[in-house]
Amino acid sequence: PTSIEALPDIVRLVKGRTAIILDSGIRSGLDILRALSLGAEFVLLGRAFIYGVAALGDYGGDHTTELLKLDLKNNMVQLGIERLDQLPTFFKK
Repeated sequence: PTSIEALPDIVRLVKGRTAIILDSGIRSGLDILRALSLGAEFVLLGRAFIYGVAALGDYGGDHTTELLKLDLKNNMVQLGIERLDQLPTFFKK
């Protein structure tokens, strides 16, 4: 299974004993929201930063961060939420 598919089972097994950090396949604000909805507490975004830096040099990492923040906010508006603690759990199986 992919990391996002395995996430709900991992969250159930860990039962709050440690922070859940998802690293793999996160490329958009919707991916971030999906991971948080399924129980991740953090996400890592290596590939997005590498692409940004490769395309724009030193500015690329900052630009990538701003694009992801904007995408995250736009997706939150579409879901009708203002804060991450309002995130619905409908991504869960």
